Amino acid sequence: MNLISQLPQLVVPPLHQSLRRYLLSIAPLVTREEFDATRKVTLDFARPGGVGEHLQKTVEHNMLNDDKWVNKRLWHIPFLEDRRPYLFSSAGAVCPSQSFRGHVDR
Repeated sequence: MNLISQLPQLVVPPLHQSLRRYLLSIAPLVTREEFDATRKVTLDFARPGGVGEHLQKTVEHNMLNDDKWVNKRLWHIPFLEDRRPYLFSSAGAVCPSQSFRGHVDR
């Protein structure tokens, strides 16, 4: 018996909701100037007819046409296409090399 097929399909939240949550999540981590710059880029991303709207439609299309859309994207790209050692990549992000001057910078 395949229990995965019995799980409800994951829904895609509206773009404005995702971007609002993103801004709320980074607010305590960045300076006011960084937040303002990020907010400006986020608003541009969310503008009607912009990149965000196009990508949102693509994700919604994938959701409606493939019940395994999340699994394919979460597992295939980072684990089957990305050939870097796992230590430097993950399913969520690939982080660039950084230099830190001390413990506070980390």
